[in-house]
Amino acid sequence: MRQQLLRPSADVATIRGRQEASNFFVDHDDVLSGVVGHLRRVPDLDRVLNRLVSLQVIVSTQRRNYINLYYSVESSNTSCPNNFLVTTS
Repeated sequence: MRQQLLRPSADVATIRGRQEASNFFVDHDDVLSGVVGHLRRVPDLDRVLNRLVSLQVIVSTQRRNYINLYYSVESSNTSCPNNFLVTTS
């Protein structure tokens, strides 16, 4: 949200929408105080989302390694094709 507010826009509708939101909070400072209070309790969403993406990459890599290992072992024990190894997509 911070990045969206800090990023200037050339779109007239976006500018008007932001002005209306600003005017609403100027006219309703009690609502603004409540929103600020709630936002202070919310974790840094960018950090949380980056952490989730990092974990997803780790899990995906581990899964791919497991599958490759499984089929490597299977190919040495049976007639499983060697070209079945999972690659990065």
